[in-house]
Amino acid sequence: MVRLEGGLHLTPWYRALGAVFAGGLSLVLVRRASRWRPPEARFWLGSVLAGALLTVLGGAGSPYLVPWGVSTGLGALFFGNSFGIRVLLPLLAWGAVYLGMGPTVAGLMGGLLMAVAMPEVRRAREFMAVGALAGVVVGTTALLFLGDAGTVGVLAASLSGPAAILLIWSALPLVERALDRTSPLTLVELLDPSHPLLEELRREAPGTYYHSRNVSALAEAAARAIGANPLLAAVGGLYHDIGKLIRPDFFVENQEGPNPHDDLNPSLSKVILAAHVKEGIELARRHGLRGDVIHFIATHHGTSVMRYFSERGAEQGLSPDEFATPAHFPTPRRPPS
Repeated sequence: MVRLEGGLHLTPWYRALGAVFAGGLSLVLVRRASRWRPPEARFWLGSVLAGALLTVLGGAGSPYLVPWGVSTGLGALFFGNSFGIRVLLPLLAWGAVYLGMGPTVAGLMGGLLMAVAMPEVRRAREFMAVGALAGVVVGTTALLFLGDAGTVGVLAASLSGPAAILLIWSALPLVERALDRTSPLTLVELLDPSHPLLEELRREAPGTYYHSRNVSALAEAAARAIGANPLLAAVGGLYHDIGKLIRPDFFVENQEGPNPHDDLNPSLSKVILAAHVKEGIELARRHGLRGDVIHFIATHHGTSVMRYFSERGAEQGLSPDEFATPAHFPTPRRPPS
């Protein structure tokens, strides 16, 4: 193993071996104690390895440049505080042997602060404030080890927070794409009425737009009441009916004149109405929405029966089952490019 401390040289084999053993044992223990689905487990492992790699690279300047906040912050941003802390544990075990006491304590403070603070971040200024605070905390911690860290170490520690934020910001689009999940920062952007999809919905299907706003408010309130993610629920409610943009006049909330379904066979009406779910998924993918938001579009009708058209179909001897909404789950993912 290479250690970049005051230049490029090899870490003593026994120290490198001890670090690998400590980190590996912690990986196994944390993994066994966690009940993650495969995507979460892969992201957790990748975050730990990336944290170790960034630490080795950062050590070219000073071992106190410990950017563990990148891994813990990203993990916490997408999966919550406990996930970020579980990313930190193997890094602590590895760092205690490989880096020594001072850098490990500095990395612990920065990584822990990011794991706790990042899930609450909603705007860019809050994002930057967390990075600045992490820099102050880690720099202050390095001061406690001034004899070991030196001036360069304290400065490097102070830079670790802002550097972690810049790396997280740069990595967000790639991580969102890889996980098919939406970060809180992007969810806030999706609530902006100037989003192209919402502007088009307000212009072309105003009844659906205001209906969706009401659904969004109700979903957010319900999510808060049961301890779910209110921000994601609000966004899901706002975008759940965007498929109605394709044929807005076929939905009652947008009709100002005759109902076009009056002149259609009920079976055809059912096909037209059911299509708005699939068309909503396609629209969402084209506009870059991720799977956690698209799940609301895909499942908001479940497999319920369209009762009005079922009753009209019964007059023609058709079964109610023929008027059930087709299932669209699990949510289809973006095909590989």
